Amino acid sequence: MSRKVDTSDLSQLSEEDLRYLQSRGRLTPEQEREYLGEQENKAPEAPSLEETPYTGDENTAPSVQTNDGSATLGPDDYEDASNDRLKEELKRRGLSTSGNKAELIERLQAHDEGE
Repeated sequence: MSRKVDTSDLSQLSEEDLRYLQSRGRLTPEQEREYLGEQENKAPEAPSLEETPYTGDENTAPSVQTNDGSATLGPDDYEDASNDRLKEELKRRGLSTSGNKAELIERLQAHDEGE
């Protein structure tokens, strides 16, 4: 349920009313700083994926980079990969790229077992 808050003079509002407006996205960042101050308990910004090193776990193998910079597919990736991506992997391995998705996956799995 919404409530009416007079926003004509923000300096006259209680902190509760200001927080209400903030939670509804009705304050600009400048107004938040001016009337609410910097938030002391603000959560730190999470690092981007590029800044986060790969740590993996016992069930995850890191991707292997090929000479052209693309990652190779692993057996766990086959079902979710597009046909085009499966064909790229087959071509990289020197295998036939014809057939439907099930055949492409079967060919990759057979190659994996033969390595």
